[in-house]
Amino acid sequence: MFKLKKNKGEKGITLIALIVTIIILIILAGISIGTLTGDNGLIKQAQTAKTETERSDIEEKINVIVIDNSKEREMDKDKLISDFENKLPDGKEIVDSDNLIYIIYPEYSFEVDIETGDVKQTEIERVEDETPWELAGSGTEEDPYLIESIEDLVAFSNSVNNGNNYSSKYVRLTTDLDFNLPFSYDNPKTKVSEKTNRIIEEDSNGTELKTFLTSGTGFNPIGNENTSFTGNFDGNGKEIKNIYINRPEENSVGLFGKIRYGNIEKLSVTGKIIGNENTGGIVGRISTNDDFTQRIQYCKSSCEVVGVGYVGGIAGNIQRTKVVGCYNMGNVIGSEYYTGGISGFNTGYVTCSYNIGEIKNNKNYVGGISGNNSNDAGADATIENSYNIGIIKGNLHAGGITGENKRGKNGGIILNSYNKGNIYGNNYVGAVARGTK
Repeated sequence: MFKLKKNKGEKGITLIALIVTIIILIILAGISIGTLTGDNGLIKQAQTAKTETERSDIEEKINVIVIDNSKEREMDKDKLISDFENKLPDGKEIVDSDNLIYIIYPEYSFEVDIETGDVKQTEIERVEDETPWELAGSGTEEDPYLIESIEDLVAFSNSVNNGNNYSSKYVRLTTDLDFNLPFSYDNPKTKVSEKTNRIIEEDSNGTELKTFLTSGTGFNPIGNENTSFTGNFDGNGKEIKNIYINRPEENSVGLFGKIRYGNIEKLSVTGKIIGNENTGGIVGRISTNDDFTQRIQYCKSSCEVVGVGYVGGIAGNIQRTKVVGCYNMGNVIGSEYYTGGISGFNTGYVTCSYNIGEIKNNKNYVGGISGNNSNDAGADATIENSYNIGIIKGNLHAGGITGENKRGKNGGIILNSYNKGNIYGNNYVGAVARGTK
């Protein structure tokens, strides 16, 4: 029996001929090649439809898993994550970030809020930093130093705490950063160790960077009692999320520990910050000898801030600084004295700012805007065009705007400001202030 001997290239030739035939038929049917293969061509539309179908199917499965888990009184995060791992299609990455769980596929991602049970599609922004641990830019207003990753933020803190105060220099945050998300790091598994002055260095025998910054003492504030940031920080409308600072024995604690003759603007911060005296969400202490020439403006804190005294949502202690358009949404807790939604202690000028967080102090001087509002060597401490709607809980000297507004030559000024929050206290309680001039 004879067998026909097939030419080696016959299969390839047949396939090519088939493709050519299809293309000719498409052209004869009046459909252009561009219509078939262009950015919005039939093939692309088919691929998009397939992806969208897959996405919808996965989103439906996520919702079913969440509903099944929500039958309990409170969702168990570990069980929820386990169900996502086992019941969803392969190819995913699951990331836990506080009350949010991210389920990430190459072409789409989902965010699950375990408090509300809400599921939504989301965009994951991964940092792009060509020089991690080193700030790009020259520090001028036109070419500022750039913070592009968590590594850059840590390097910036190291630099300030090691004596570089960035005097007259400009620093800009280029993207949202989340300490809990690996995508905010160039490499969250970088090994670190805590060296002299708490400077973080690469060390093959150390803890992983992400673990180091979200546990123990957490992030090291930018500046401290001995060193100050004296430059200009532009938050660029971005947010630093889930910062964790746990330094209850230290003074001047916040994202920025201490600022002197420096400015900060357009920045949002969330997380938990614990310090001793001069503790704040944005900055622990900001001071200058010049009247209101330095500024904190258009900043927001959603941090839980905990300290002993001089504790504030935005700043623990404000001296001769102008605070413009800032607001606090986090709970602020002081155990001894001077606790406020914007500032624990104010000798500056606060305007167009407000608080909606709960402000609590077990002892003295607690207010919705500031625990105390007092003049400093002739500079008129002022709270103007500001309001509080948060709950105020104190013992002595509790006020909707300020816990104490000293009388006489040291008395501060309160203008066009109001309170709508409930105030709880035992003595010297005022709807706006106690000891008003």
